[in-house]
Amino acid sequence: MPALDAPRSVRSGEELNLLRLNAYLREYAPEVGAILEIKQFPGGFSNLTYWLRTAAQEYVLRRPPAGATIKGGTIWVVNFAYYRC
Repeated sequence: MPALDAPRSVRSGEELNLLRLNAYLREYAPEVGAILEIKQFPGGFSNLTYWLRTAAQEYVLRRPPAGATIKGGTIWVVNFAYYRC
């Protein structure tokens, strides 16, 4: 994987609440399992992109920046999408 695309430490102020995320997944997507590690892809400010690792799988989660309304960005009301890597 090129270094540009490699996930890195999550940028300050863009952290995900691991306890809340795992509680959400237990309720709405129990097949995912508990998230053990979160990193962030360095590009993308319209939608923040995170790499998530469970004991059995890797996932990608995208979300808009907190409190931001970005012209031309994806409109997300209540949306959780995960992609298997």
